[in-house]
Amino acid sequence: MSAIFQLEGALNVDNGTANGFRFDRVSIVGLQAGFGTVKLGRHDTSFDDIRDITVSSALWDSEFSPTKIAYANGGAAIGGVAVGHAADYSSRADNQIRYESPNFGGFTAGVSYGLDEQAAPIKRDVTAFNLRYRAGGLDAGPGYQEQDNEVAASKREYTTLAAAYNFGAFRVSGGYNMAEQGAIESDGFVIGANMPMGPWDFSVAYAYNKSENAGVDSAKSKGLSLGATYSMSKRTRLYAAYLTGDAENGAGTEIAERRLYAVGVRHDF
Repeated sequence: MSAIFQLEGALNVDNGTANGFRFDRVSIVGLQAGFGTVKLGRHDTSFDDIRDITVSSALWDSEFSPTKIAYANGGAAIGGVAVGHAADYSSRADNQIRYESPNFGGFTAGVSYGLDEQAAPIKRDVTAFNLRYRAGGLDAGPGYQEQDNEVAASKREYTTLAAAYNFGAFRVSGGYNMAEQGAIESDGFVIGANMPMGPWDFSVAYAYNKSENAGVDSAKSKGLSLGATYSMSKRTRLYAAYLTGDAENGAGTEIAERRLYAVGVRHDF
């Protein structure tokens, strides 16, 4: 049996700040043995493990993938314009009890439960499950997450089915996502590919999402991302990426656009 811990914070590379050196991404302790792994504290949910597979072959990570526009920038608005999608899921939860099973012939399972700190009748628990299969070049599985709320219209449920495969010459990933928030039902997909060519690695991904409110079309959105990395050495890479996307209301009128650009140097210590 081993005791484990992890502390992880965010660094804003554009201005050098680090949120007061808070470990607001991961802050856990736990135990690891033949029975699996138990983690206590703030951590990614079990659902997020599967959701990340859908964009594993896109240069943008899960927070900047084309699916982000499909969920309307957190469900609130894009560019100040309200969009009729279900709100985005919470990728992390505080006060979380998380269990990760041992590997059984490529199969693993996970469950996480984030306890609410607020007084009754407020209820904000976060519960998530996953089942995952990893063997050879395949990585696939379903995931489910429920975010409780004392207001029925604000309770959210998410389901995803994701898969990725490494063919050697290229890698692909994709997923089908469903979200429910009161009378709003959203569903969509994302697909991406990486193509290594010597020191280069080219990436392309596309996502589409459609929503209904009480059975009536409320929103559509889509996004396309392109990117490339260049390995200067084993630990240093140059990168560049571009994302474009738009959203429409139920009548088909475009109400928001999104453009993202990125260039940089990455060095792993």
